[in-house]
Amino acid sequence: MLLKKNVETYGVLFSFYLLLLFIPVFKKAVPYAILLLILSAIFFLFKKKDWKIEISWKDTSVEWFLLWVLTAFSLLYSKNISHGLFDLEVKLSMIIFSLLFLFKTLRELFLQNIKNIFKIWIFATTLSIFFHVGKSLYNFLSFHPSWDEFFYVFLSRSFHPSYLAMYVLVSMVFIIEMYQRQIKPFTSKTLTFVLFLLHSIFLFLLSSKANLLAFGIDSMILFPIFLKKRQWFLILTFLGSLAFLIILSKTQNIFIGRIAEIKNVTTQAKKGTVETYSSTSERLVIWKSALELIYNHPFFGVGSGDVNDELNTKYIEHNFILGAQRNFNAHSQFLQNWLCCGILGIALLLYMMGLHFWQSIKHKNLMHFLFALIIFLNLMFESMLETQAGVVFIVLMSVLLSSRKYP
Repeated sequence: MLLKKNVETYGVLFSFYLLLLFIPVFKKAVPYAILLLILSAIFFLFKKKDWKIEISWKDTSVEWFLLWVLTAFSLLYSKNISHGLFDLEVKLSMIIFSLLFLFKTLRELFLQNIKNIFKIWIFATTLSIFFHVGKSLYNFLSFHPSWDEFFYVFLSRSFHPSYLAMYVLVSMVFIIEMYQRQIKPFTSKTLTFVLFLLHSIFLFLLSSKANLLAFGIDSMILFPIFLKKRQWFLILTFLGSLAFLIILSKTQNIFIGRIAEIKNVTTQAKKGTVETYSSTSERLVIWKSALELIYNHPFFGVGSGDVNDELNTKYIEHNFILGAQRNFNAHSQFLQNWLCCGILGIALLLYMMGLHFWQSIKHKNLMHFLFALIIFLNLMFESMLETQAGVVFIVLMSVLLSSRKYP
């Protein structure tokens, strides 16, 4: 059913687009954009007088709702109730976006405008790139005249680099889809090339290992397909990005250090020792601590309120004082869910990821598959759903793409 454009329709779409713009640029405004979306959605439903709800296991709306309920239930056997309540507050997006997409008319409205949603997201990440590079340039010229300003945490002061890199990489997937479907303005090869190259350069500068890995795997999947279909422009675009990556890896110490760090820690791990701490070696200690707790609490976990407290105790046992001081989470959403809610927690998350992969394969939609791969790898190496920056984006895109209608 094609919905007419009127005040209430434009209100919902405006608040949805505003939320998309705020996610990668101005995270402090995200809660207000969500509130505006809720109010406009209620007004829309009242005007349409259509409150019909469609529940389906073929999209992820119900599963995200259940995951939030399961997290709330785990408070019953948590000691640290205040932390558990804060965790539920952070994850409210699971409830909000699930309910929005359960209403049939709202879901149809979003899906009818999915092309515009992709365009807005690409514009938002482009704006974010200029914002963060501009901030780094200002700091470089005013306070810190070092090229470090344009790499990793210095470049991404508003977010952890992994979140911003995930946003950018998903945007690159959308750019490819929009070009292949010849949707304006991506009918322009120049615009497509410039945007893709800009996003790939920024991705490399962020140096998020999980997302560099995702980009590498995506490239290995896409390149043979482009060759087979003789899509020379896309091949040239990818080669240009890879050429920049090679130049960057040969010239910049920070980037080289990020790659060398993985090799050094892997060598140390094989010897059974971790001599120096880095983001990679820290993960080995964190994962070991998390797995020990899971072994002791396999079925129900320790409860959402007690996850960090239990992990901190383990960190101290392993003499990882920094981890306890900084209150590090499990650095893997799959382990985090298992620790929090037991087997059901990780099962729900795996089911949702499996659903995305299954849908993409069933409908032969490569871009959906690449999106699922990016999210899966990020959930493997980061507890992405423990912060607003991760949970809002992942849940929103998950329910949107899993509800998508394919020809």
